[in-house]
Amino acid sequence: MRIYFTAPLNGSNDLKEEHQFIVKILKDLGHNVHADQRLKRELEEKLEDRSQAIKIYRELHQALKSSDLVFAEVSRPSLSVGHEISLGLELNKSVVALYQGKKKPRFLGAIPNEKLQVIAYKQAGLKKVLRKAIKKGLEGADVRFNFFITPQLLAYLDWIAFRKRIPRSVYLRGLIEQDLKKNREYQDE
Repeated sequence: MRIYFTAPLNGSNDLKEEHQFIVKILKDLGHNVHADQRLKRELEEKLEDRSQAIKIYRELHQALKSSDLVFAEVSRPSLSVGHEISLGLELNKSVVALYQGKKKPRFLGAIPNEKLQVIAYKQAGLKKVLRKAIKKGLEGADVRFNFFITPQLLAYLDWIAFRKRIPRSVYLRGLIEQDLKKNREYQDE
């Protein structure tokens, strides 16, 4: 499985070993992890040059798009990591946000998205935590299918999405789940 890993670049030298340990465990579990350049300090200097920053952003975005699962270490606040988490969720990826300490990141804990796991961890037992998060992330992975609707139905879905501030797919999934709970004929089979 392809895993995208991200962590703050600035002010996280004290956690750099933790980040590397997380990546090592994910690799030891047999996964292909895109993270190496995120852990290098030289990346900060490259970001000073706008053309290099654009190139790196496009590479990271492509890696995120092609991943099966996103892991983010969020013990320290970071706008760039928050952006990557948002992108992952927009791309309908399961995202695992890991943090150390007793304080759960408030903002992440407030995001109402079933694809987001916010998990506290300690170095001891981390392998078990990662295994469990991967399993749950894969269970939440969606199967994509396409169907055609009229422009009128699309306009209604857009209106619902705007009013309820949820993606159209989440709204449709909710309708199907409601029907599934009520459908005795299906449940009896």
